[in-house]
Amino acid sequence: MSRTSPKPILQLGGVTLVLLGSCGDHPADSHPATPLAIAQEDVTPDGAGQESRLVQGQRGAQVYQVHCALCHGADGDGKGLVELDRPARSFQDGGFSFGNTPEAIFRTVSNGIGGTPMPGFAEALSESERHAVVAHVLTLMPEQVVVAPGSTVLAVNDRPQVARGSFPPVAEGLAMIPRGLLLGGLDGLSFQYDATDLRLLAVRQGGFVDRKDWENRGGDALLPMGIPIFLYDGGNPASMWTLAGTTAVQQPLHAELLATEVAGGKAWVEYALSEDGVRLAVVRESGQALTRGGWTGFRRSFDVRLENGFQGVLRLAEGNLAGKAIFSEIPGVSVMQKDPSFGPIVRHRREFEIDGGYHLNEDLLFGLEGTAQQLLDLQEALR
Repeated sequence: MSRTSPKPILQLGGVTLVLLGSCGDHPADSHPATPLAIAQEDVTPDGAGQESRLVQGQRGAQVYQVHCALCHGADGDGKGLVELDRPARSFQDGGFSFGNTPEAIFRTVSNGIGGTPMPGFAEALSESERHAVVAHVLTLMPEQVVVAPGSTVLAVNDRPQVARGSFPPVAEGLAMIPRGLLLGGLDGLSFQYDATDLRLLAVRQGGFVDRKDWENRGGDALLPMGIPIFLYDGGNPASMWTLAGTTAVQQPLHAELLATEVAGGKAWVEYALSEDGVRLAVVRESGQALTRGGWTGFRRSFDVRLENGFQGVLRLAEGNLAGKAIFSEIPGVSVMQKDPSFGPIVRHRREFEIDGGYHLNEDLLFGLEGTAQQLLDLQEALR
């Protein structure tokens, strides 16, 4: 299925977030007509390591030619046959903003890059196919460009991470964050909060955090290493939760941090919502990368437990996500366009009732033009 050349929608601090252009012409959530099956069982036994690496290299090159060469070029120079608004990433030049280690590149191939034409291939390619193509991409890079993290770098490896401390401003003109919170996932995304009132300020992609405070007895700020792919209200949003009254006036609720936890392969933050000192609910929140119908972005998941007999309505504030609804047959789907120079941001909300509360998913997807075909693909993916 052909697609129009997508336009990026997020440029923050002069950084254009297209590092790996759209690879091939297959939607990220569909399989090509003739998938290249590379099973884990194909790894050769001990004593045939060289043959195993050779086989993996050959298969990685095959996957690359099918899914990536059209944008990145047959030899990784970024000069593919597909015309994009800007050149795709040249692997020959190295310098991956989201990390040039095998683990970092694997996360990018799997999850895509929100706000860019780069889709995620977690559904289109098997895990072994993605590892194989990463191995091939590494052969296209300059020699000796993989840099080991410094002694103060806290990385996300085999489990999510949580970091608390003071943080620098998330955007120019804003204040420092004395009490900050950063949740890092296995997918390369990190979610940055102001821990004072649990406002989500930014979603980042790339490395996790540089703990400079380790060097100076806790006196230095933590430095997030990921590049922002989304800022809520420019990095300074209002309260995240409101109480909808009978007069339709939304009153902000006080949020108080209770705990953080790593469970189920995710990093979670738990906080209480209260009004006039009365606790109304306890919320557990996590985030993760997401791909739907070729669109990339992220999901915020909330488990809300109501307390003290509260029977009102809690609402997640919209902020800069206000927009018109589309896909009337799919409840909770709307399109926002904050700035005409940006492409659309698609928000999809789904709510499920549970005992004593409910579960809410909010998906934000971006990176493609809002053409009829792109929206139709998304609509099909959301069914």
